[in-house]
Amino acid sequence: MLKEISDLTQTSDDLKRRWFSDETLDMYVWYDNSNEISEFQISYNKQSDEQVLTWNNKSGLSHHGVDSGSTDPKKMKSSPILTEESRHNIELVRKLFMESGKKLEHDLYEYVFSRLKSAT
Repeated sequence: MLKEISDLTQTSDDLKRRWFSDETLDMYVWYDNSNEISEFQISYNKQSDEQVLTWNNKSGLSHHGVDSGSTDPKKMKSSPILTEESRHNIELVRKLFMESGKKLEHDLYEYVFSRLKSAT
């Protein structure tokens, strides 16, 4: 079940960020100054071939792979970056979110799920 990570450092004066995590998913949610959701990002397949689905109130849905950085033990691991936009499996993301998100606050769950449900 997704649980909120409460000691998250805020990185923007304009947007408040929340982070939820479990063994299956990571979900970040950004709120604007009116406390409305402006974006969310769901990371799945965290153990291998990680993928990220992003919804933004201006541009809609996008999907990317994650390059987790160098695996060379002689080099310092770099920060993960999003790769080119890729094809998504929205059915899988919906299913994972439905299972992991059951204990989220109702309004947040419904907001995210409604965006996932309307995606194709």
